[in-house]
Amino acid sequence: MNTIGHITISSLLEMAVDHHKLLDYYNNVYELITLDNEPGDIERIYSTTYGKVALGSDPTLQDFVSHIPVAPDFEYAGHFRDGLLNYIECGKTECRILPYESMVFHTHPFNSEIADIPSELDLYLFLQHPYAVECTIGRDKCWVFIKTAETLKKVEKMRKWKNKHMVNMICEMVRNNCSDDEITYSAPYLFLEKIFNIIMPNDLEKLLCYDWQNAARKKLGITILVGTLRSR
Repeated sequence: MNTIGHITISSLLEMAVDHHKLLDYYNNVYELITLDNEPGDIERIYSTTYGKVALGSDPTLQDFVSHIPVAPDFEYAGHFRDGLLNYIECGKTECRILPYESMVFHTHPFNSEIADIPSELDLYLFLQHPYAVECTIGRDKCWVFIKTAETLKKVEKMRKWKNKHMVNMICEMVRNNCSDDEITYSAPYLFLEKIFNIIMPNDLEKLLCYDWQNAARKKLGITILVGTLRSR
């Protein structure tokens, strides 16, 4: 990994909004609602099926990333808490992250052609949940999303838009005979498009050339660090 690998986890968290402030905002202002399992359900998954690696109280990002398992055709997800990297095996295109952790991560299947590009859902969920820092591991790259005061301005913009427009948007989808699964799947993409004008190309060639870093920084206020992975 390049020089960002020498940054410590504590340094990353210091760059972000204080996690207690994030929890207070998301619980009391944003009124956090998870898209999938309730936090208690995900906690039970981790308590029974997770792996863990002791890394010490403040590992470097390089050490942290080097101990995260990866797979060719499914994702891993987890968090760093009390010196331990905790992880679970997830699905082909989905992961289970505890929403109240400060430092979280997930991997992309490294056989995927778009392993080194965050999905629109990745971007949305980082806004939707109170993680302070999220690290994603692709095939050749890893990137770190850091939630700053500027990010929270965008989260607040999303909250206000949802309060005003989300019910009408969902009703329109129902009128168009969208199933519950279609609504759940499509809503995050529509939020990014309608609120932030982020539309990632469907064409693979165009997607691989898409400047997602610029979109995430300028339109979502996310501070991003990108590193090149060493071969394992």
